[in-house]
Amino acid sequence: MKATILGSGDPLGMPVPMCKCKYCRKGPERLRAGLKVETEDSTVVFDIGPDLRQQLISTDTSDVDAFFATHAHFDHFGGLPELSNLDVFADAEISIYGSEEVQNYIEDVYSWIDIDYTVFEGSTEIGDLTVEAFPVEHSEFLPMQGYAVESWGKKVVYIPDLKSLPETDVYRDADVLFIDGMYLFEKHMEDDEDHAAKEELKAEIEKCNAEKVVLLGMSEHFNEMTVEEEKEKTRYEIGKDFKEYSL
Repeated sequence: MKATILGSGDPLGMPVPMCKCKYCRKGPERLRAGLKVETEDSTVVFDIGPDLRQQLISTDTSDVDAFFATHAHFDHFGGLPELSNLDVFADAEISIYGSEEVQNYIEDVYSWIDIDYTVFEGSTEIGDLTVEAFPVEHSEFLPMQGYAVESWGKKVVYIPDLKSLPETDVYRDADVLFIDGMYLFEKHMEDDEDHAAKEELKAEIEKCNAEKVVLLGMSEHFNEMTVEEEKEKTRYEIGKDFKEYSL
């Protein structure tokens, strides 16, 4: 099983548009969050963000058995029209799995899109991959679920946004945990009630008991740090766009 980061950035990405700060000028490019997990037989993609087209092209992704939506915030779901275009104009077979709340969002906001959508809250088999969903406390208005993917005794967990986690074993003991690190260094938006602050976030990450932790939702612009400085301040790995992890 192989996992590839499709995007490691926060809702604005890096560099931040219209910004000329030294972190945006010299920092790494970070697309909005996404993850691809694949075996020789199956490929799944988590999150359908606004950078989806670039992400699929950059990773030479031509066949996807299923896309999984975490929630309907723009930075995680703004690429839905891209998939609709592929479905209509390129004869691509597009299948999306997600919660009932995401389905309702499609019907309300994208009523013109007709796409194969499966309401999914539990476990499903995609070829030789087992994908299990679990609730994540994040946004009161746009509920979220994370995903655990297993194949041949290996496990990857994807939680790109986070306020708190429920008590369940689904997300525990992963070989690699890809998780929200947006406020791990400081909370640059004090009125943000949808993401855990530094100490709470650390506690939630430790609760997962993962062998390797990779941080997503990163922004050198908001942290006012270089990647090297971020690495010095945490024992977790700083996510990098298109980095691959072989399990």
